[in-house]
This record gives sequence, structure tokens and C-alpha cells, in this order.
Amino acid sequence: MNRASTTRKRIAVNSGMTWRARATISTLAMVGPASVAGAHFIQSMVLLHHVSHAAFGGYAFLLSFVAFCWTAWQATFCAPLPHSTHAVKPHRQRFVERIAGSGNLTASLLGLPLFAAVPLLVGLDYSSAAFFAAFACISLLRWFGRAHAYLHARQLRSFLSDIVYASALTASILALASSGEVTLAYVYGSMGAAALVALFPFGREFLEVSTAELGRRPVRRWIRLTGARSSWSLASVTCGELAVNATAYMVTIVAGGTAYAPIAATGLLIRPIFFASVAVQDVERPRLAGLIRERSFKEAQTSLAWARATLVLAWLATALAVAVLFALNPYLLFPRSYGFNTLLAGAVLWMGVSGLSALQGPDWSLLQALGLFRETAVVKAQAAAISVFVTGTVLLFAAPVWSVAGLIAGQLVNTYSVARLSRNCRSQWPADRVPAKRLAGS
Repeated sequence: MNRASTTRKRIAVNSGMTWRARATISTLAMVGPASVAGAHFIQSMVLLHHVSHAAFGGYAFLLSFVAFCWTAWQATFCAPLPHSTHAVKPHRQRFVERIAGSGNLTASLLGLPLFAAVPLLVGLDYSSAAFFAAFACISLLRWFGRAHAYLHARQLRSFLSDIVYASALTASILALASSGEVTLAYVYGSMGAAALVALFPFGREFLEVSTAELGRRPVRRWIRLTGARSSWSLASVTCGELAVNATAYMVTIVAGGTAYAPIAATGLLIRPIFFASVAVQDVERPRLAGLIRERSFKEAQTSLAWARATLVLAWLATALAVAVLFALNPYLLFPRSYGFNTLLAGAVLWMGVSGLSALQGPDWSLLQALGLFRETAVVKAQAAAISVFVTGTVLLFAAPVWSVAGLIAGQLVNTYSVARLSRNCRSQWPADRVPAKRLAGS
């Protein structure tokens, strides 16, 4: 049996899963990203107490920048991968994977100058900027490795990669904290080293997929192969990133890193929700693409409901933890130089943003599995416009922390629009079949 047919078989085997199997997959998908979020949280707490507010604001801004790179690369190479793989005949599926993997590696290497220029612009020294650039490049390879593992229903590989990254990063940060000499060069260097080690769980297959088409213009061939899907997917993510991070960009530009520091600090509280949402979408996107191709619509509905319940429970657990923290003493985590009211406002607003984001996650997975990237780009463009307008307006009349309300406005637009699109798609699912043209998202 060739590898392409193995891919189909793996996805087909996921049909009709028992609740225990589904719970196991969901647990692996959540625990891995949660460990990464925990490692980043520990790192941020160490920096909060060892560097200036301006330095921490710059660090938080760079995390937002690298998060944008993750989502941009994911939109270009990862999100279209399941749909593009299922759109070709079995003997061509391996070729699609190799074009995507080699294109991802090529684009990551070409992005190195940009990854180094941005930290220099926010005031980092050359060594710190070089380490950050290396981390950004390697982390993009890891994101594709996770997507490729999920495509083949190998959730354990993604889980192990997350655990290895989180363990290596936590160990290095704790060693740094114990030494008492916290330097940003060491921080970014440890992040790059952890990301490099975390590539090993993906195995030789990932290495082969990522290098097989190097030197053969894989990026251009991938864009040609996916047609408008990659372009619309990238436009969707760019608008979505602008909507989600309008506060980070606008506050930093208008008021500086010091003003953004408490916003970034309280934003750390929702990092588990961010990683959980991304993980659930990574799992569900290829699974839904396979189920829809097999016309297993009832199972697809069940999968969507399970994913939504998983994210809602994750949000409720996070909200409870945040409530307990503020009821006891928020300064167990945050520096006392941040005002209590500022921290409380930031926490409440960020929880609102994350709650709306959690509700949307499964619907985004469905629309991407159907190849409806143009429709999602239009929705996110509208949300981005609302977020930027509201954020800018709030900055004129209120303290910077309240600018997060602009993100809530954008997320409300996203939640309503994507739910309507998802509902319209699912309403066309009869009991046994759906037009093949619609399945292709055309």
C-alpha cells in the first residue's frame, strides 16, 4: 500500500470513533499546546520580574510578531494542505505534501532577514536579534511538522514535539532565573534551541517532505497548485491577525512598550486558550476534510460539537483560574508596579476576547476544510476594520488597557459571521450525499 492511500485510510479509520478515542485525541491535542503555553508563561513571568517595563513590552511585541508569522505560514502552507491533498488522486498526494513542505522550508529561510530586522527596530542588540530570527525560522518548520502529523492522524508526534519544546524551554528558563542574570539573547537562544530539538519527534518522513523539492521553486509551485486558496487564506489570516493584535500594534506605536506592558501581561492569562484553539483547529481541519469527502456528515457534525465543547470547557477552566487568582492576590504573578484596576480590566477584557475566539474555532475548521478561504477572508477583513476603528477611538478617550475592547468588537463580528457561514454550509448536508462541486468549495 502506498503512502497516499495510507493517508486516506488513516482519516477513514477516524470515522465513528468512540467517545474514549475522541477524548484521547482531544487530550493529546490540548495537553501539548497547554504545555507550550505553560512554558511561555513561566518565561514571561521570569522576564516580568527581571527586566524593565519597556523591555518586557518589546518582548511581548515580538511574541505577537512571531505569532503573526506562525499564522501567515499556517495559512499559506498548513491550512490549504488537507483540502489540496484530498483534491488530487491518491498517487499524487505524496507530491502535494512534498511541495508544501519544501515550500514552507524555503519561505522560512527567505524570511530570515525580516525576522532579524524587526527585533532590531524595537531596540534589540545584534546577537539577540540573530537568536530571535533563528527561533522564528525553526518554529515555522515545527508548525508545519505539526500540521503534517495531523494530516496523517499521527497526533502523538505533535504531542511529543510540544512536550519536548516545553520541557527544554522550561529547563533553560529556570536555569536562567536561578543564575540571576537574565539576558534577552539567552532567552531567544533557548527558544530557538528548544524549537530545534522539538523537530526530532516528526522523524525522517518530515525531513524528506521538507527537502525533497528544494531548489525547484517549491513556493511558486505550491501557490500554483493551490490556486487562489493560499492567497485568500493568507489574506484571511492577515486580516485576522490585524483584528486580534490591533491593540498590540497601535498601543506600542502610539504610547510605547511601557504602556503596552500591563496589557501584554494580562494577555498571558489567555495563552492556554489561544494554543488550545489552534490545536483543535489543526486536528479538526484534516479530519473534517476526510469526513466530508467520505460524505460522513453525521460524524462531521459530531466532531464539530465535540470540538466546540472542548474549547468551551478549556475557557471555563481558564476563567475559573483567573477568578481565583484575582480573589487571592494577582501580585503573586504580576509586578506591584501595575495597578490592580488596570490588571483586572485587562484580565476581564482578554477573557471576553478568548471566549468569543473559542466559540469560533470549530466553524473556522469547517470552512477551511471546505476550501472556503475567500469567504473567510471577507469576514476577517470586516472584523479587522471594526477592531482598528474601535481600538483607535478608545485610545483617544481612555486608558490604553481599554483598547482591548476593540478586539472584542472585532471578535463579535467574526463570531456572528462565521457561525452564519458554517450554518449555511451544514444546512446543505443531506443525510447521504452533497454535490461534489460544493465539497470542493467552489
